[in-house]
Amino acid sequence: MWFNEQIHKDICIKEIILNFMPSWWYRGYGISYGKAMIFDANYRMNADREMRRIFYDRYGRFLGAGTNNPKERVVFPDWDNTYYQAMLDFDVKYLPDHYPMAHGKLSDEQAMALKVPENFWNVYPFSEQKNQLRQMNAKLGTDIPLWVRTRGTLNEGVQICSGDFYGDLLDEDYDEKTNHVLGFVEGVIEQQLRSNKKHNPASGHVFMNCTAGIAGARAYKERVYRFDKQLYDFCVGQRIPVGLHHCGTFDDFVDIYRPMEKLNFVEIGHTSEIRLALNGYPDAQIQYIVDTNFMRTAGSHEISEFAQGVRAAVAGFESRFHLSVPDIEYGTPDSNIFALVEAFHA
Repeated sequence: MWFNEQIHKDICIKEIILNFMPSWWYRGYGISYGKAMIFDANYRMNADREMRRIFYDRYGRFLGAGTNNPKERVVFPDWDNTYYQAMLDFDVKYLPDHYPMAHGKLSDEQAMALKVPENFWNVYPFSEQKNQLRQMNAKLGTDIPLWVRTRGTLNEGVQICSGDFYGDLLDEDYDEKTNHVLGFVEGVIEQQLRSNKKHNPASGHVFMNCTAGIAGARAYKERVYRFDKQLYDFCVGQRIPVGLHHCGTFDDFVDIYRPMEKLNFVEIGHTSEIRLALNGYPDAQIQYIVDTNFMRTAGSHEISEFAQGVRAAVAGFESRFHLSVPDIEYGTPDSNIFALVEAFHA
């Protein structure tokens, strides 16, 4: 999700973030993702500039966001949820209207054989990202530091072992396997954090815990949390800013995450109780995810009612509340996006 635009002007909350799916760009403007968006740095930078121009012309000039003359910039390739699958030589598909996708899973034997590489930058796809960064910096005359977006322990365990991994979390016979896989992912992430800190001291880490809600609070607490807590302690010790993305219902996890008291960013799903997160993490920026399907199908009256409820929930906390509208699909009415922003007009 590397294409995002932020709206700050004339709204009563910190910001509203808009993100458009590859399908929106492909079906609406013929901008294809596919292999070119990953492997052709020139194509990706040109596409990024065109996408930002389109955004401004369609939305930004009315909402006070973006620019009518975007400049070419460094844009990292994004394997999205397939980074670890690509690293482990899964068959990754590059579709014109979607982020990269891969299928399959590691066998128990392959899972137990996982080892943290000596230097992940020498391992594909990270080596590809490193080479492309050099190419982009040389072309633009910039000096953007080497950096990789870190992921989530359970998320990646599920990606490389399939949905069966949820069952493994609850099966005592698979305790060794789940521990080994999660320990492998944790080790890769820690190595990445060390590299990010070295090359870009201001970089942070966000726990990508999309799958925690599917596993359930009990399984996450008993089998996964300790790996995340170890990474959290490492970040705090290294003064690495640390945040949390939990796009499922957050309510049952508030107390589980509470020992991570120095989280400076918490993102919660649309079925979560906003006030519970605001009160539970008084020092963190809270970001609330708007339901994608709601944005596509709701009427203006429903959007107005939704916004009224959110504004009531965040009253007094507006300066640390963000609204995220991710994965906007093709077919989402422009009027709904404008109605949402207008509903938060200062």
